Amino acid sequence: MATRLKLAQARSQVRRRKIVAAATRLFGRRGIAQTSLTDVARLAGVPLPSLYDYFKDKRALYEAIVKREISLACPGYEAVLASALEEAIDRVGLKGTVQTLIKIRGNQVVEVTPTSGPKEYHKYVQAAVKRMRCTAGGADEVQVSLPVIFS
Repeated sequence: MATRLKLAQARSQVRRRKIVAAATRLFGRRGIAQTSLTDVARLAGVPLPSLYDYFKDKRALYEAIVKREISLACPGYEAVLASALEEAIDRVGLKGTVQTLIKIRGNQVVEVTPTSGPKEYHKYVQAAVKRMRCTAGGADEVQVSLPVIFS
């Protein structure tokens, strides 16, 4: 029984990775608006209803891609942000999401650009992101999008 459960969990993880990989490819090639979830399911080789078992909509799928990208470039980023931004929400007191573009060159964050969200948090996010340990993973330079949520 336990072996069957582990096998099902492994298949589930593989299917989820296939969906995320297909969406990454299609979103990059066509753009998010021009890519349907049917297109993603077809490229991933899964039935469309199965895709909805993993992601409730296109936004949830996009968020999974963003999280994967930042996790690869900046392992452990969540703990760094949580620690560095702990006081910010108490000081500012607003809820919202700061969308941030991070430029990584080699093993260094070289640029942090908040692109939207409450401006009161921008300086806190910039300082926190600069504390993260990131790598371009062999590329000369990598740009990663990071949503920082204050709730």
